[in-house]
Amino acid sequence: MTVMTGKLAGMVGYRIANSKTPQGFREYRGVIKNPQTAGQRVQRARFATVVAAAAQLANIIDHSFEGVNGATLNRGRFVRENIAIMKGRQYDFLNKNEHRMSANPFVIANGTLAPVMVTEADTINTGETGTVQAFKTTLDVANIATATPATIFPNYVAGVQCTVLFVRYKGSDVTVIGSGTTANGYPNATYVDKARFCFNPDSDAPCFLPVDGATGVYQLNPAALNSELSLNEGNLYFKVVNNALVVGHILTVGTTYSLFGGAVIMSERTSASHRYSRATMWFVDFIMSGSTLINIVGNSLESAQATFEDGGSGEVFASEKYLNNADNV
Repeated sequence: MTVMTGKLAGMVGYRIANSKTPQGFREYRGVIKNPQTAGQRVQRARFATVVAAAAQLANIIDHSFEGVNGATLNRGRFVRENIAIMKGRQYDFLNKNEHRMSANPFVIANGTLAPVMVTEADTINTGETGTVQAFKTTLDVANIATATPATIFPNYVAGVQCTVLFVRYKGSDVTVIGSGTTANGYPNATYVDKARFCFNPDSDAPCFLPVDGATGVYQLNPAALNSELSLNEGNLYFKVVNNALVVGHILTVGTTYSLFGGAVIMSERTSASHRYSRATMWFVDFIMSGSTLINIVGNSLESAQATFEDGGSGEVFASEKYLNNADNV
């Protein structure tokens, strides 16, 4: 059967793959270069937000979805999963040319290993070095002084890798929106740092060594690590609060940077398979610009929908910044 393709009068012919009747027709609707419907604007706002995160997290998400091979396919999985979970929840949207990490709980890794969650912000006083900004994890460590891989990671095989991500911002690079008794805004630039450590399963050395002059603060013991599979591990500091392992990063010491978010990814790589844990980005509830406390801006998609439908006249906080210009995405 010859299949007609292209425009004919007010109809368009097209081929239907894998069908006993491969010919299809639909009404010709013309070319819409920049659709302005509410749903299309919201979808583009979602897409721009997820793509900006993908760009900053590329060296992580290019290989962090179990069973997915290749950087392009992994990025595609990241975009699909995160656009799907954005529906009906509160998010921070981006416009064109904004290449920062927004405060969204992005799924940055997914697989069959047990997850390690980040729960809240904290700090670690390292003594002479200064105070390291940190976050608390769900890793249960009863006694950090005698910790072994089996006590820290009981759900994983010996030698599993732990990748820790920190998202930073500069206090001087904060955009403030709105006025009144409560300041609202967002960091207009963000930076992602990562460190990874992997304990040597054949080592009997303790996992951590105490830091001189800082009670209860530890760093990783080089003698216990597989150096070939570790990265920037010397930048990490640790303490335990109520049996939960707290992890900090040296890059926030003595600089203008502050902690914006973080995540922990567990990974197991063998010649036969690559396995990962599910990891979700965690972000602080507020940020600082100088001495000013600023709530991070977020808009629900339901509010965005209403704003688009009434042409933007309805007041939704920060809608002008995030949504009214979404047609330029």
